[in-house]
Amino acid sequence: MKQLDRIEWKLDNLIDRLNNGLATKQVSPPIEADDRPEVVLAGFTTKQHGVIQMLCRSATNGDIAKRLQITENTAKVHVRTIARKFGVQMRAQVILKTINALKEIDDESYRLLSKGLPKDWDANYDKEGGKAFDHLIIGDGVGNGT
Repeated sequence: MKQLDRIEWKLDNLIDRLNNGLATKQVSPPIEADDRPEVVLAGFTTKQHGVIQMLCRSATNGDIAKRLQITENTAKVHVRTIARKFGVQMRAQVILKTINALKEIDDESYRLLSKGLPKDWDANYDKEGGKAFDHLIIGDGVGNGT
């Protein structure tokens, strides 16, 4: 599918150049299906979405552990699991994979993907209402967390 999109893009550029007398105008390449925010951010649990948001602001494993009320080792496991799902090994690579997707996706679509978590949950955590979503990530204290 990617190769077909690239061929189509190249053809569009050739046709555009022929129509414009070989002008140097370049058309932006199409967005690959794999690069769409909905695809990049799909397949994660609500807790993992919370961790991804925290990683994008450079939170440490200690910060993640404190916020999610888990041990630092468990936070490391969450980070490694997310990295594995992306096929990368470093948290910086996770950030590179997700930061643009988080910027581009609208809040309603993100809430659907994350099962209720707003895309600005981490940014607004310490502000009014940020902690209102803890039940989605931490649970309700009786084993009903994600």
